[in-house]
Amino acid sequence: MKKIITENEYNTAMATMETIIEHGTLLGNIELLGDVDKAEYCRLAKLVQEWEHTHYSFPVSVYAPHKEANVYAYA
Repeated sequence: MKKIITENEYNTAMATMETIIEHGTLLGNIELLGDVDKAEYCRLAKLVQEWEHTHYSFPVSVYAPHKEANVYAYA
């Protein structure tokens, strides 16, 4: 998979990443995973990040109440 195109591919990538994490957990530390699993996780993470940036991007302006005063700030 060179790029995630469909939501089904996205869900498959997320499930595969979860399986790799579970395997690392069973080993006692994710750092104990083999190089192949680590490389696959990193590859999928990049693809997922690209997908999420396109489909679930957040607005640039973030609305947050200011703690010190009764005003609202925009970041």
